[in-house]
Amino acid sequence: MLEDIMAESTPTDKKRELLNILPRRGKEAFDMFYEILVSNKEGSAADILKPELSKQRIATEKRNLAVVRRAEGCTPSVVTVPTDDDDDNDLPEIWPDENLISKKVTVKVCEESGQMYERFIKSSSDSGKTYKHQSKPRGLALVINNEKFELARKNGYKLQDRDGTDIDQFTVDQLLEQLSYTVYIKEDLTAEKIQSTVKYYSQIDHSSYDSFILFVLSHGESQSIYGVDGKLVQKEKITGAFNGNNCQTLSGKPKLFFFQACQGQNKDPGAPIASAEPVSSSSGNEPDNLEVSLKKMKNLTLNKTSADVSKDDTVADVKRETSVPAGGDVFIASATIPDYLSWRNTKKGTWFIQAIVYIFQNFAYKEDISKLMTKVNRLVGRGRTDSGSMQVSTYESRLLKDFYFFPGLWLSSSETPATLSNVQPTS
Repeated sequence: MLEDIMAESTPTDKKRELLNILPRRGKEAFDMFYEILVSNKEGSAADILKPELSKQRIATEKRNLAVVRRAEGCTPSVVTVPTDDDDDNDLPEIWPDENLISKKVTVKVCEESGQMYERFIKSSSDSGKTYKHQSKPRGLALVINNEKFELARKNGYKLQDRDGTDIDQFTVDQLLEQLSYTVYIKEDLTAEKIQSTVKYYSQIDHSSYDSFILFVLSHGESQSIYGVDGKLVQKEKITGAFNGNNCQTLSGKPKLFFFQACQGQNKDPGAPIASAEPVSSSSGNEPDNLEVSLKKMKNLTLNKTSADVSKDDTVADVKRETSVPAGGDVFIASATIPDYLSWRNTKKGTWFIQAIVYIFQNFAYKEDISKLMTKVNRLVGRGRTDSGSMQVSTYESRLLKDFYFFPGLWLSSSETPATLSNVQPTS
């Protein structure tokens, strides 16, 4: 049946053909397909098909791994296989947690051996699936922090000062420095100054750097950021300044943007979790809803034969490629979704930024940016104001490869390290 599947023109059509064929191959076909996925270490795909067996599958893998290690003469007292569930157990149940939020940031570093180190070394290959991130420093990081909005109020805008943002600035500064970035901080910029500052940094020679990061901390509206004069700057103008056409020395390199700002005035009261429907074990019958099955299996690769605080102080905070897409290699994260408020603790900082600091310092040594930000979303989503309002952060990825920070990893002395640029921005 492989020829029939691969003859389809698009990945979706291939999956559709597989799902059409599978139920017609007998009552044991579905179970056999599940076992094939498990035996080929496609556990995530297997769990989509039979979620009720997920815990059993993971436990079996752990036992098998323990047997292999004992056979190799390795007898650890506890054998663990990292999973998202394990990481969930490490996340605070309540956010923000004043016992976990502090001004001292300590980033866990990668080991100089093992899978992550191999990924770090191989990332220098243009044909790889991971962005090269080996320069020293990794790149420039710009932090724009707007706290005082007296000028905006003089201009007739009802924008309060952003008390608590100094905590965000301080902890982000520490985080970025420990992730090996050269950090530049600009405070209380008007809309015009935001645009000129962004333009300035986009025209610096980034040839010696492997990435770029920008944090913007301010009030905002949907898809726009307030300057301290009350005027708005569109996010698109900020990110667009660094695209492949406007900043050619960052072309093909990851550019990360983080916006801490409201996107509207709506409050999110939360919603009840839908009751889980009982999941029955499939016996190979025709799927009840083909489209639903397709969506659940959208990440399954088939084409393998061809050449992943204190609530009282919380207030709203309003192959070698010869070219790459000019708008690609971009990652944009926002504190909240369009039309909604984000929340800031006046003594502990914003829910979003402090979640980034907490997640990155604890998990950046082993996970890519998308998984890190999924954890950030999960943590921010656990926040509650006294009135019961909630918040969910969001991100958009136009990255073309996996992006890892690789904290603590550097090229060996036998390698040629990146040369620092002689161009330094003015204060």
